[in-house]
Amino acid sequence: MPEQDSAPKEQISVRLAKSASEIEAAQKLRYRVFYEEYKALPTDEISAQKRDFDEYDAYADHLIVIDHEGGANNIVGTYRLLRREKGR
Repeated sequence: MPEQDSAPKEQISVRLAKSASEIEAAQKLRYRVFYEEYKALPTDEISAQKRDFDEYDAYADHLIVIDHEGGANNIVGTYRLLRREKGR
């Protein structure tokens, strides 16, 4: 009889974004929260692209929260980490 992994599967995981598509998904989530839910006023460019972005994105590490029950790319939370040496 083959061994079965009895360890529970994690529904939620937290890690740094690994690709440009994950960063873009995080930016789209930021857009939904800031502009659609909290009614912040986007620039024309941000509004057209439906994602929140600025000059800090290029330097930040993008921490993402993934809900695996909703699919492998179901990003439900995000936070930007800007290290001092990257921001200079």
